[in-house]
Amino acid sequence: MRGPFNLDAETAVLAGLLLHNSELANVQDWLGADDFYSPDNRAIYAAIVELTGANKPADGVTVGEWLLAQGGEDGDQLAAMAMELASTAYTASNVVSYAEVIVEHSHMRQFIDTCQKALAAAQGRRGHSAEQLAAHLATRLGAIAPVRATGLRPYREVMNRFATQMAERHQHGRRVGMPTPWADVNKAIGGLLDGQVIVLAARSNIGKSLLAFQQARFTGLRGDPVAVFSMEMVDTDVAARDVAALGEVPLQWIIGQDEGATAEDADLYWSRSTEAIRSMMGASIFLDDDPQLSAPQIVARAKRAHARKPLRLVVIDHLHEMSLPGKQDEALERGQALRDIKGLAKFLKCPVLVLAQLNRAGAKGERPKVTDIRGSGGIEEVADVILFVHRPDVYNPTDRPGLVEVIVGKGRNIQTGTVVSLRNEYQFQRAVDWDGPAFEFEQTPPPAKPQRQLAQRLGTRKIRAKRARRPIYLVVAKLIDPNTGELVGALVPANAVDQRLLRDRKFRVGREIRGELKQPREEWQHRLIHKIGHLMVDNVEGWEQLDAHDAVKRLQLDANVCCETVEMDATPVIAAVLDACEALLGAGARKVLAGVLPEIRTIPVKRAESLSFDEMEQARFQELFDGMTEYIGNRYTHVMLDDVRAEFWNMAGQNRRVA
Repeated sequence: MRGPFNLDAETAVLAGLLLHNSELANVQDWLGADDFYSPDNRAIYAAIVELTGANKPADGVTVGEWLLAQGGEDGDQLAAMAMELASTAYTASNVVSYAEVIVEHSHMRQFIDTCQKALAAAQGRRGHSAEQLAAHLATRLGAIAPVRATGLRPYREVMNRFATQMAERHQHGRRVGMPTPWADVNKAIGGLLDGQVIVLAARSNIGKSLLAFQQARFTGLRGDPVAVFSMEMVDTDVAARDVAALGEVPLQWIIGQDEGATAEDADLYWSRSTEAIRSMMGASIFLDDDPQLSAPQIVARAKRAHARKPLRLVVIDHLHEMSLPGKQDEALERGQALRDIKGLAKFLKCPVLVLAQLNRAGAKGERPKVTDIRGSGGIEEVADVILFVHRPDVYNPTDRPGLVEVIVGKGRNIQTGTVVSLRNEYQFQRAVDWDGPAFEFEQTPPPAKPQRQLAQRLGTRKIRAKRARRPIYLVVAKLIDPNTGELVGALVPANAVDQRLLRDRKFRVGREIRGELKQPREEWQHRLIHKIGHLMVDNVEGWEQLDAHDAVKRLQLDANVCCETVEMDATPVIAAVLDACEALLGAGARKVLAGVLPEIRTIPVKRAESLSFDEMEQARFQELFDGMTEYIGNRYTHVMLDDVRAEFWNMAGQNRRVA
């Protein structure tokens, strides 16, 4: 195939390598023999690589001898060329620069060849759809790597980046990975990390899709773009689940199968559904419901979406619905498909959540394990984290009803075997943090006889304390007074959660209650401030690694608005500093540093106040918004493009006009 080439650069590289074999180490990992346009130059370069790899000198004589022995009929000609190159007056100082020219021309030839083959395939009409051809073309083009790879880099750079991350975690409370909707899951796995593939596996009808879509909804409503590939459910089914979860409306009513709902129920459900639909329209979610997509098709579509707006999460439902080439064993091809997805996660620099099916043969009620995954060999090898979803009451209705277990089957830097408990609210298409009695999670239900109270599981005390101080939300309604028959105004619980809180706090019908009534925070204002965080992430240098929520928290701290100072235990910070010192300078340096460090028990740390609806009042939130937008206006608007600056001031003006 003809195309762009530079024979002078090829000659200069070969002559330089023959003159100084040591230069090969600077180019060998990214310059291949196939990158040379001339077949003769290709053969000479291969001879140089072969000889130096055997720790033999590669000069005009030795390369000529090797080519005479290996070159066949062209051996004499190639040997003469090698001798001529070795005697040419070239220098080795520009070998790397000339090699970059060779590789650049090689990539251009590959690009031309790929496009020509794609055109021929499209015109040939051999049974391939346009979508399949486009996905194959995107894969081939994506394989054309940069001229030079990153390669080895000093460990000091890695340690500096790690130290920055550690400081952000301890001083600013920033999470390691993208948060999930469940506090205990965040603690167990540290969130969803960029570049990782997280496999969520369960048997049919256990709820893996429900949890995955809840994660996508949670992320999208925070303002972070999410790509969802739903190969099982159509797009409107996904939408129905989202409305049910966000509006706390039974899914059966939404899909028209709840015949027991009264007229009052329908009025309530309609109002909640309308508000949920309005909220979901603002979610940054992209949905693809094409069935049986292949891994290259998913990769191509995700990259196209990422080019328009950088993605922060990809959800694939599910691995065993993806189409395979069918040329090898299914387990091998399934593993290769997951490797393609792993490459996508690294390319996008975001987590990819992949759902997987378990073998039906193992459906006996036991907790699942890695070997229960269909085609587990390749999947276990590639996945960074494997989580299982298990519901004991599916197999025995009396076994801890309402409990959903999330089990860590595999993970790096996390404790394998950890079991996190969630509560089943599947009627609303979601699971929530467990707030019931703690279990040791035996395989059999606990006996009925009284037992010593077992230790509460991870996060249970914190959840109960938060629930105890949560305000109760009420809705103004018109009701008939049963005593007088008159139409009166009344305050009724806003939803089932508030109704349950009233029961838990012993409020009964007819009892007099003293309460402080306040207007609740506006949801759209909460979303607006996260949109500003997203604008900073997309348009200000140095913020691109944050998500919208973390950007808002950083702005809150930098602007010093709505913050508080707390005393943090200094022990883990000092230990981390000493460990880093020992890793860089040795054990002796650690002892010296430990001897001169003053005894520090606590460190004052500035912490951003919580933005949750239950923690921050509207007036305080307005103070936060004004201070934050004033800080951005003074500090960052001068580096924004004109249209971005105009968009920011428009957002800031919206909230002030309302205030």
